[in-house]
Amino acid sequence: AAGAAASEAIPALRAALDDPSPEVRIESAGTLARLGSYPEAVETLSEILKGSDPFAVLLAARTLQLMGEKAHPAREAMAQVLAASAHDAAYGSNALFLRFTLEPALASLSSGP
Repeated sequence: AAGAAASEAIPALRAALDDPSPEVRIESAGTLARLGSYPEAVETLSEILKGSDPFAVLLAARTLQLMGEKAHPAREAMAQVLAASAHDAAYGSNALFLRFTLEPALASLSSGP
């Protein structure tokens, strides 16, 4: 258990969700998700998932995959990126890895809200 140190880091992690670097936002969101239920973390990852940086999209997808059920609010965005990865050249060599990440992530999410 992370305890008090983790609680003290939460404001900084939330602030980092607005960082200009997608990698910082992704890591902050993933850490927040591991510490508890923070809807803004999933929202941040969903936004990055819809972005144009293929590396950031892949990192966001993997972070959502690792979140398990906490990623459920991002299900629609995940499904859209999965569908696009089959034919969208914008993802380049990351398309295969996106499918490898998102297919099992979506399959593991419950169909409920």
